[in-house]
Amino acid sequence: LMSEQKIKEAIVKQYSGYVYSLEFKESASQYVAVILKNSTQYTVTLDAFTGKVVNTSHQEVKVLTRQDAKDLALATYAGKVKMVEYDQNAAIFTVKIIKDNTEYTVTIDAVSGEITHVKQDKLQPLTENDVKVLALKHQEGKVEHIELITENSITVYVVTLVSGSKQQTLKFDAYTGQECS
Repeated sequence: LMSEQKIKEAIVKQYSGYVYSLEFKESASQYVAVILKNSTQYTVTLDAFTGKVVNTSHQEVKVLTRQDAKDLALATYAGKVKMVEYDQNAAIFTVKIIKDNTEYTVTIDAVSGEITHVKQDKLQPLTENDVKVLALKHQEGKVEHIELITENSITVYVVTLVSGSKQQTLKFDAYTGQECS
């Protein structure tokens, strides 16, 4: 009887794509593998002793779009989306959301739409020096004043810059450094 690892190796040699699931059917001495490649799902049945393919079938499946993944993550963790990535080798989306000074890394199965993992990290605000550097990248001049405030439930740095006789106020998200309007 071949191990799951050996069966996976045999599958990878014959098929490209992501092995979405692998199940051993003891009564038939067979493994049933589901392989996802782009938007096609292949079901491959292999003999558990030889690893040879006994049967195959395929069907088109709906794979989430980036927007679908973003919407699913936001439905659970309403906040500001920092990043959406798709790993086609694992058929998963990773969405990073910032909410209430916490970064949520949400992993979503691209086929089922199921949230499979969530990681939370408390964020530390940028330092005043970090914000000063950001402000000077946006506008030349001298930083007159920096203040940390909460505005519309978002913690922001308000920076006052002076250049000659011109004064400008900039706002930056205290956790991401993104300029706010």
